Amino acid sequence: MAFCDKDLIKKRFASHLKEYDELSVTQRYICKKLADKLLAVTSEYPDIKGNAYEIGAGTGFLTKYILDNYSELNWYINDLVPETEGYINNIISQSKAKNVSCVWGDAEQLRLIDDVSMLVSCSAMQWFNSIEKYLHNIYPSIAKGGWVAFSIFGLRNFLEVRESSGGVGLEYPTLKEVEMWAEDCGFEVVFSEDYIQKIYFETPSDVLSYIKQSGMNGNSSQKWTKNDYMNFSNYYTEHFSDNGHVTLTFNPMEFILRKR
Repeated sequence: MAFCDKDLIKKRFASHLKEYDELSVTQRYICKKLADKLLAVTSEYPDIKGNAYEIGAGTGFLTKYILDNYSELNWYINDLVPETEGYINNIISQSKAKNVSCVWGDAEQLRLIDDVSMLVSCSAMQWFNSIEKYLHNIYPSIAKGGWVAFSIFGLRNFLEVRESSGGVGLEYPTLKEVEMWAEDCGFEVVFSEDYIQKIYFETPSDVLSYIKQSGMNGNSSQKWTKNDYMNFSNYYTEHFSDNGHVTLTFNPMEFILRKR
């Protein structure tokens, strides 16, 4: 994967937390879907105990589900952006969980404690410099029989923006690549899925505003000229219109792994 400027990502998301929390309906759906699948898969293992991490909690779309469904675990909630603390503390105060700590900073540099029973992450690890390396790094800290559940985005994510802008954006892996990385570490891939969600806007300009306002342009440093914008808008409208609107594609991929 391409280098991600963590300082820029941190700045962009910190500047747009309120908008992200209000606008990201698709992200809420992705988190709920991952949480429901994890609960279904782990329901046969009611004795999950010990330490657990959420990586890249954001404003807490996934946090509420995990703290309520796995309230007996000792949770460490992580995010790159310390300004999310108010959102997370509000969720913690309303949850059933009794032992929750917050750990701010770059998750790729975060040293996990030993014997982690569960690690979850939703729509965050695509900002990592290497998901493959991260899975290798955390593997020794995951307890035998422990769970790792996460969602990232696949090749078709934001395809309209990337094609209309000449390929600007993050590099995304395939489902098979991530499965291979996990299995090479020693994880069992219990579940994986690749699906599409589309949202609709009036104009390509509205698409760009949505991405910027929600902080999802976190790693982009491209400077656009007026001509760049016109070419982008014309191409987008011509190729990605649907009944008077233009589309924006999300391509979530979900993975549930277990340490053998």
